[in-house]
Amino acid sequence: MTLGAFLFPGAKLTYKGIFDEPLNGEVEFKPEKAREYGHVKFPRFSSQGSNLELEGLVGPYSYYKGGFTLQGRKINSRAKFSSKSTFSMDSEGGRKFSISSMSIDFADSTMTSNRARLVIYNKFDSIFHPAVRVRYDARTRNLIVQKDNGEFRNTPFVSSANKMNFTADVVSWNLDQDSLYISALLAKQEVPLLFQSNEYYDLELFRNIRGLYNFNPLKVVLTYCDEKGSTDFYIEEVAEARNISLQNLQGAVMSLYQKGYVDYDQTTGVVSLTQKAIHKGEAQKGDADYDNLLLLSLVPEGTNAIYDMNTQEVHIYGVDKFYLAKVLDVSVEADSNRITILKNRDIKFNGRLAAGNFDYVGRDYIFRYDSFLVEMQQIDAIELYVMEETRDGFKRKKINNSLSGIPEGGLEKTKEKEKPAVDSTAFDQSEPVDEKIDPNAGKGVAMASISGTSGVLYISKPNNKSGKELIPNYPKFKGGGTGSVVYFDKPEILGGVYDRSLYF
Repeated sequence: MTLGAFLFPGAKLTYKGIFDEPLNGEVEFKPEKAREYGHVKFPRFSSQGSNLELEGLVGPYSYYKGGFTLQGRKINSRAKFSSKSTFSMDSEGGRKFSISSMSIDFADSTMTSNRARLVIYNKFDSIFHPAVRVRYDARTRNLIVQKDNGEFRNTPFVSSANKMNFTADVVSWNLDQDSLYISALLAKQEVPLLFQSNEYYDLELFRNIRGLYNFNPLKVVLTYCDEKGSTDFYIEEVAEARNISLQNLQGAVMSLYQKGYVDYDQTTGVVSLTQKAIHKGEAQKGDADYDNLLLLSLVPEGTNAIYDMNTQEVHIYGVDKFYLAKVLDVSVEADSNRITILKNRDIKFNGRLAAGNFDYVGRDYIFRYDSFLVEMQQIDAIELYVMEETRDGFKRKKINNSLSGIPEGGLEKTKEKEKPAVDSTAFDQSEPVDEKIDPNAGKGVAMASISGTSGVLYISKPNNKSGKELIPNYPKFKGGGTGSVVYFDKPEILGGVYDRSLYF
């Protein structure tokens, strides 16, 4: 009493318009210096439990379950005995997004949380992040998601539809629209956003998880779970089994949680391996295939990517050259640095597809992840390169012969019309080749025509995306159409000594 502080543990609160039934809790009061009404801390009511359920707290179709603290006019999710609260937004078509957090603030038709577990729903798939800053405004229907300022600032989002994860400074979405905008805020021209396949693997990356510890945290938990025959564990049991300091292991597991290798419930202490961790462990042992799919988006201004919630396609801008298979030297340079990721890591693009010594330039290309091939609907040119020895070492040199398509009427029809040639150097056999007879058949085979043609590049076998097994005749190309002919009538070829009577 002499301190001027009061605590009423048996208080009940009735808040008309929010809930009608009295809510059990306690009222606390402490003297404080005069300040604006919206910033007062006392008096404060805190609910006893965290099982309050409310509808419409932040506009229609909003649902909340958790604790209740009233501080001035501000409402918070904390209760006397802290636990996580949940908030979700639905629509007539289904759930839009949901969060869970230890602290959620409600004021003036808005919901905010500084560290929330977020799920954005899209039909049967979702986008997930374990800890972000979230703000939803019921008046504008805008959801703004920003990366954490602390240890989760580099933690990626995970898109289940595309089977990829991506980094982002901010994700914004108007719930009445289909477009979700993914952007960087700072150092836009220096720090790219990353889009990475869930089955991406790099040995050095696996080794670097060790950090400053004298053990590799991921390897420790993978080995322990493998021996136990389970994907769940308590930190204490691993620390005891591996004779590791509990404090060190807690920090290591938190680091794995931030990188998306484990899911860590700090309330119960239960740690669960994610599919990402399981795959990395199997790839490290050589028991699983993996890919090299890593895309970097760097734009001077504006949005890095747009996620179409209707089609589940991700349109990414500012994409530099990237590899479909690094060991096999199969890469993509997209026109205008723009690509589109489809479901399950299929990629649509225009531009240049390089495979060994051949470059295929065209439009409407689609990389099929599961089949591990590229469908090329419109090939404008095929270019051949050879390695030429120079004073500075071997360099790639383009061979610039002429290529024309063979029409259905045969070569005589081509000679009659003397159509201009397309720059390229490739030849296609229109009939299937028998690789048992000719082990080199299909290797480096390509085709183009004056009006453009189509074809398929088989990068490798579908179970060899890593390229760790060098399979003969891959990558290989099969073109459509009636075939092609290579001429040697360019003026730069021995001064144009050959006419079109010499061809291949």
